[in-house]
Amino acid sequence: FFLQSHLLRILLIIAFILGSEAFTPSLRSNAGVSTSQLKMGLFDNIKFLMSDEAKEAAKKRKEEEYAEQMRLQEEIYARRTDPDKMEEYEKAKIERRMKYRNQKREWEIREEKVGEDGTWSADNEEK
Repeated sequence: FFLQSHLLRILLIIAFILGSEAFTPSLRSNAGVSTSQLKMGLFDNIKFLMSDEAKEAAKKRKEEEYAEQMRLQEEIYARRTDPDKMEEYEKAKIERRMKYRNQKREWEIREEKVGEDGTWSADNEEK
């Protein structure tokens, strides 16, 4: 019994000493160094897992998306500087808004015709 209690005490002391390292600062700590990229999980290194062909395809897709965005931006600029194009845009905008307003009215009318049970039927059309 005496030997077991001493052995238990020694094991507890060793466990305490080794376990306490988790709560002490490490000399290898990067506390003063920050990075702009967070490493948080499974997909951190996904770019490194992609094949060269996949990387090229992703790069091409990104370039095409950028070119499309620039084309749209140039259209906006051209429209703002040309009074005729701006007038055409305003007309299209008004037509689009009228279309959506009419669709909204149709849905509001249908909502009013919904029966008390929450369903719409042809019987409710007469109301």
